[in-house]
Amino acid sequence: MSGTATEAASPAEVSAGRAPIVQVKGLSKRFKRESGAITAAVDDISLEVAAGEFVVLLGPSGCGKTTLLRMLAGLEVPDGGSIAIRGRTVYDAAAKVSVPTERRSISMVFQSYALWPHMTVAQNIAYPLNRSGKRLGKAEIARQVERVLELVRIPDLAQQYPNQMSGGQQQRVALARALVSGSDLVLFDEPLSNVDAQVRERLRYELLDIQRELGFAAVYVTHDQSEAMGLANRIAVMGAGRIRQIASPRETYENPVSRYVANFVGVSNEEPGTVVSLDGDVATLHTATGELQGRVTGGAVAVGDEATLVWRPEHATVSVQEPTDARFRFPARVEALLFEGAHNEVVLDVGGRRARAWAHVTAALDAGSTVWVALNPAYARVLKD
Repeated sequence: MSGTATEAASPAEVSAGRAPIVQVKGLSKRFKRESGAITAAVDDISLEVAAGEFVVLLGPSGCGKTTLLRMLAGLEVPDGGSIAIRGRTVYDAAAKVSVPTERRSISMVFQSYALWPHMTVAQNIAYPLNRSGKRLGKAEIARQVERVLELVRIPDLAQQYPNQMSGGQQQRVALARALVSGSDLVLFDEPLSNVDAQVRERLRYELLDIQRELGFAAVYVTHDQSEAMGLANRIAVMGAGRIRQIASPRETYENPVSRYVANFVGVSNEEPGTVVSLDGDVATLHTATGELQGRVTGGAVAVGDEATLVWRPEHATVSVQEPTDARFRFPARVEALLFEGAHNEVVLDVGGRRARAWAHVTAALDAGSTVWVALNPAYARVLKD
């Protein structure tokens, strides 16, 4: 398909927040499996990304996050909906508009680095400038390449070839190539998944520094919750082709709207029960371990409804003696103790269900022993589904 794009919003309008840099409406994409079944990889998604914002698409394999990213880039053609970049329509199913990738003025960093093996680092980085149509002189291209090499902290590798470098160094080259054109929108497809943990953590912080310094908007795909929490202004948690929740990392972690989100972002424990009373948005549940209380964040509940109380390991107190000053407490059996450095994690059997809690003192917390768990209702959450 082809068509004429609409007029773009001015840079002033975009930077002032009057127009999002990315605007997705009702986007969908379906694939046919070998069995003949049709699956919705992206199912009626709408999303906006502001200028300079860092949005992370987080979810397990097959949730649709990479398909969504590739449709933004023009590498996959949607089945329906629309995409606008800087106020300019680059895809619209109804209007039969589909602007090719090279005319969307975006940059992309791939999981596989996608470097030309026969080109030096400098040549790989210069490649988008040579194909930009701007007819830059050799001296200007060399200056811009040198600038981004300094930015990604590999100025001494300009004449190396990709096979002469580590995975972390190759990823820096891929990032430099994406940044050299000065695009205000960069797409990232799990760019750190192929480097080891220490390098990944270092690159994560450096990427965030670079993004803040240059001010580009980023849409970043990952299945790593720690990566998402550390990088994002907002996290879009995806599942089965839909955005299940989009919010700041703190809001997503502290106030999940479903068990799916709670279990994907961080470690969570669950106690199913029946709502026996409501006081505003605070619900008391009758559970197998007794009455427990938390704040409702995932759908309205009524007295008599089945619901689940979700609590995080760090929001419980584990003790050998029954804490009579804690209203919401229950006994549990210690299955294992895990030393995590800053804290110890206690794996518990709570009425046949496994739970995890943090403990800073492990005296007498032996495997097989009985302990008491006290929950702080201010941090517990009640979810309908």
